[in-house]
Amino acid sequence: MHLLLVRHGETEWNVQRRIQGWTNSPLTDFGRQQIELLGRRLLSTPVTTVYSSPSIRTQETAAAAIADRDIPIVSRVELRETSWGKWEGKTAAEIAAEEPVQWEKFLKRGKEDPGADQADWEATTLVPEGESILQASTRINDYVATIVAERERTDDWILAVGHGGSLRFVVASLLKLRPSAARHFHLDNASLTHFTIEPGRAVLKLFNDTSHWSDTILP
Repeated sequence: MHLLLVRHGETEWNVQRRIQGWTNSPLTDFGRQQIELLGRRLLSTPVTTVYSSPSIRTQETAAAAIADRDIPIVSRVELRETSWGKWEGKTAAEIAAEEPVQWEKFLKRGKEDPGADQADWEATTLVPEGESILQASTRINDYVATIVAERERTDDWILAVGHGGSLRFVVASLLKLRPSAARHFHLDNASLTHFTIEPGRAVLKLFNDTSHWSDTILP
């Protein structure tokens, strides 16, 4: 099977550098341009099914990605972004001003090398009312694993539309890396990542490609 991973187009909160998580933020005009060009790029790709996070930004991206084609879009809460709890909608500066001690602990923890205590590190969250790395990655990867199990012996082209955080967990899992490895990847808005998958083996063919829009609408 072929698995295409697409991050949603640019949102207003992306521009403002606000934490999104499960909260909705509308696409910018630039974000809509990005996903329109993504749809043009995928016109000749024989996508059979689209799986998408239910967030408005991903639903809009999924619809644009298939343009006017009659392809089912399956909305699944398992593909949502990591929950950032009470910090959603805030910038780093705002959190630092409101909860300086908690924010400093979070930043320090994020820079630590988990070492031999990776399992404990992944299961520990310092985000108030949010998810840990382990909770979010398990939720997302367990669902993607069900898709792969059903399709890995086929030639189907599957499109999964998600978020920067959630899709990085998928990349790490397919490459047989720990969930914490996701922090070493970056996915741009409206980027395209492509895996080919067969039983016991996933091959990364393309990663974080934005040529469909960056070669067109960037100066």
